[in-house]
Amino acid sequence: MLKFYSLLFFVLTAKSFAQASNDEVQAVINLRQDVEVLSLEVENVKKSNQALMDTYIQREQELSAMLIREKFRADQIKSQIALGKNKIFSNQINKATKSDTNWLVTFWMRYEDLLKKANPLYSNRLKEKLQKIKLDYKDKRLSYEHALMQTWFIVDEDLKKSQDTEYHLAPLSLEGKNYNLEMVRLGRTKGYFRSAEGKYGLLELKDKWAVTYFEDKESITKIELLLSQFKQQQKTGLFNLPGMSL
Repeated sequence: MLKFYSLLFFVLTAKSFAQASNDEVQAVINLRQDVEVLSLEVENVKKSNQALMDTYIQREQELSAMLIREKFRADQIKSQIALGKNKIFSNQINKATKSDTNWLVTFWMRYEDLLKKANPLYSNRLKEKLQKIKLDYKDKRLSYEHALMQTWFIVDEDLKKSQDTEYHLAPLSLEGKNYNLEMVRLGRTKGYFRSAEGKYGLLELKDKWAVTYFEDKESITKIELLLSQFKQQQKTGLFNLPGMSL
C-alpha cells in the first residue's frame, strides 16, 4: 500500500511539473512575441524620425539656397550704388558740376528700375520719397550734396528691407488693382498673404509681379501658421511653405 501511494505521489508530481514547464514555455513564447512587436514598433519610429529629419535637412538646404540668392540680389544693388556712396564721402561733393548732376539723374533712373522689382509693400513708399528728392533738387530746394545723401538713405533702407522678413497689415496697390492684405514679406520678391476677402496666396516677382492663390486646406493651414507666428513676433522656426520654387 505504501508503494502504491508513493507511486501515485510521483505521478501527480510529474504531471504538476510538466504543467508548470508548459506554462513557463508558453510565457517565454508570449514574452518573445511581445519583444518582437515592440522591436517592430521601435524600428517604425526610427524610420519615421529619419524621414522627418531628412525633410528638415532638405528644407534647411532650400532655405540656405534662398538666402544665398537674396544675398546675390542685394550684392547687385550694392554694386549699383557703390559709386554714389563714394561720392558722398568724397571731398568734391560740394561742387556740383554738370557731370555730377547728369550722373545723379542717370542713377535715379537706374535705381527706379530696380525699385520696380522690389516688394510693393515697401517699395511704393521709397518711390514716393525718391520722387520728392528729384522734385526738390530740380526746384533747387535741395543741394546736390543733400540730394545725394537722401538718395543714399533710401538705397540703404531698400538694402535692409531686401534681406529681412517682416509682417505687414496694409493696403497694396499693384498693377491697377487694390488689395487689403495681411502679409509676411520674404525679402524683396516674395510674400505670403491673407486678403480681406479671406483668400490665401503668394505674391511673387517672376517676369512681373504675379499673385498665386491657394485653396487646398493644407496650403491654407501652412500660410495661417506663418502669419500667426510672425504676427506674434515669433520669427524663428522651420516653415514648409506652398508654392516655394527654390
